[in-house]
Amino acid sequence: NPNDPYAYRGLLDVYQQGQQDEKAIAFFEALTCRQPANAAAWALLAEAYQTFFHLTEARAAYATALEREPGNLQVLLQRAVFHKNVYLLPEALADANRCIRLDPRYAEAYACRGQVYRNMRQYERAIADYNHSLRLKKNQGWVIANRGLSYYCLKRLPQALADFQQAYQLGYHNLWIHNRLGETYLALDRPSEALDWFIRAIQVNEADPEAYFSGALAQAALKNPGTSRDYVTQAIHRAERRAGGPSWTLRDQYHLAAYYLVQGDLPAAQAAIDGLLAQDPPRFILLEAIEVLDEELGRYFARLDGLKAMQARLESYLQQHFPANPGD
Repeated sequence: NPNDPYAYRGLLDVYQQGQQDEKAIAFFEALTCRQPANAAAWALLAEAYQTFFHLTEARAAYATALEREPGNLQVLLQRAVFHKNVYLLPEALADANRCIRLDPRYAEAYACRGQVYRNMRQYERAIADYNHSLRLKKNQGWVIANRGLSYYCLKRLPQALADFQQAYQLGYHNLWIHNRLGETYLALDRPSEALDWFIRAIQVNEADPEAYFSGALAQAALKNPGTSRDYVTQAIHRAERRAGGPSWTLRDQYHLAAYYLVQGDLPAAQAAIDGLLAQDPPRFILLEAIEVLDEELGRYFARLDGLKAMQARLESYLQQHFPANPGD
């Protein structure tokens, strides 16, 4: 259906894989010119802007979409997810609340609000919203998995494990759930079972460095320091192999810095952070990087050389470049 803007959604993935941001944005801008009153066309343009980190333009496109159709729940929820993903959490909460006011039985809106509350570290509220979403729409694997993540953050590990297992049984089989299961077993001091899940994660996507890095943590817990270092080396090799390629992202840049820190190569870690900051990263990427260094590395390597200095550097850059305008 050439008149349905969402029929063109797959093109955005193609443009993203080819790093063709100008072509993608030009295509979806032209779509809004052909269908200026269609909220879905403007929402797709917003998604294109978001994909290539033009965040101010994305917010403007979402605003236009909702001017065209103020009651469009799909677009409103899409904007709520966008705001959540770029750490504009009050705005995300307002959008999710508006969805729920418009349709109190909109299960996806409660799930989205649960994710916002989790990012706000209001875990009990998040769990309550996930439960409400599941009462309205049963067997949502991704919602159950996200509820498990809130249990994990509350250190209610048996409940977290049960949710991750249930999500997996419902067919939620992506790399994320494999790593969450592994990390939960690791936190329960069951490193052999953790390693089994990290190995499964590697089998899901052998090229993804994160599974190797998680496996390194399990090997360290099993008191296999040599094998643990080998896993970190494999993570670095895969991250370096992707560097500069079409699938390389700013997130890969800060993860690579983390791998180098664990390996003890502080100059390489600093160079990776230099590479990240040289690309003028948006605010939400900096917040993600700080969280990874604080919660993931800090959890396992509290005395890691260079960790605190790297966190401080990112926080200084964040305060200098985003002192009072978090929307940019």
